[in-house]
Amino acid sequence: MNDGRFLDVHHRLVSVLPMPTFFYGMKPGDEVALEIEAGKTLLVSLQTVHVDECVAKV
Repeated sequence: MNDGRFLDVHHRLVSVLPMPTFFYGMKPGDEVALEIEAGKTLLVSLQTVHVDECVAKV
């Protein structure tokens, strides 16, 4: 399937994501409006990211 849409690791279409969000992810405070169906828009907002200080550093 090569119709110009992106596929994630589970082969679901992620073509509704804006390219910067797909390639670089979101930062706290970012909002993205995703049109999931005709007339249906999903507003996604990243509020915070938890940094685990217990992760071993190499």
